[in-house]
Amino acid sequence: MPQKSLTIVIPAYNSSGFILRSLNGLTQYLGTAFPEGRDVDLIVVDDGSSDNTAEIVEKSGLKNLRLLRHRKNLGKGAAVRTGMLQASGDYRIFIDADMPFDLSVLPTILDYLDRKEFHVVAGQRSPDAANLRQYPLSRRLASWVFTVLVGRIIVTGVRDTQCGIKGFQAGAADALFGALQTNGFAFDVEILYRAFKLDMDIKRLPVTVRAEGPSTVSTFRHGPMMLWTVLLLPFRYHLSRLLAPDRPQGTPD
Repeated sequence: MPQKSLTIVIPAYNSSGFILRSLNGLTQYLGTAFPEGRDVDLIVVDDGSSDNTAEIVEKSGLKNLRLLRHRKNLGKGAAVRTGMLQASGDYRIFIDADMPFDLSVLPTILDYLDRKEFHVVAGQRSPDAANLRQYPLSRRLASWVFTVLVGRIIVTGVRDTQCGIKGFQAGAADALFGALQTNGFAFDVEILYRAFKLDMDIKRLPVTVRAEGPSTVSTFRHGPMMLWTVLLLPFRYHLSRLLAPDRPQGTPD
């Protein structure tokens, strides 16, 4: 019996300085981590980059790699949504373009999705990670406020909604990303919120952070909008159900 397929989605924006290194490292790891018979493909979604990220991906020569492009920058959530809905894998994982996590977590995510039948696997970084402590005090404080509000009001019990690696069964990915309304960085919260509302089984999985490149999230530029978007989530969710009660909301496999 053939093993089920896996698609890895990589949202990229102005990533020319590291995207080729990331893809080569990921491809090399996948070649040794997964046995023959496992169909693994990669989708890079270039989110309207102003540099030559897309051209580098196109010329990489890597097999089983597909490039999707947005004409303009729409946001990380929009990029991940595009990749997830275009993916054909039975299981789908998205990971940040700079590959900041120890890739050995990928088979573990797949195991929880496949053998243990979780609908969603959400990576969770340790708050004691050295690189996280190196962030400016303003960003750490803003992150703490965001985490407390989200973890207590929106998605109770999830400490690290913004971790840039998550896995999904295909049916769960279609249901969640097909309904996703948040284009920006707060999309992770909406995805987890909708997963809870659909009674999906969610595994919180600790991940090891290797190193993170320069963040594209600005505390003062993106923070207020992220918080406002998150606080509006319950209202938007219930309003959409009220206005379209017969519209399928999606169900997990």
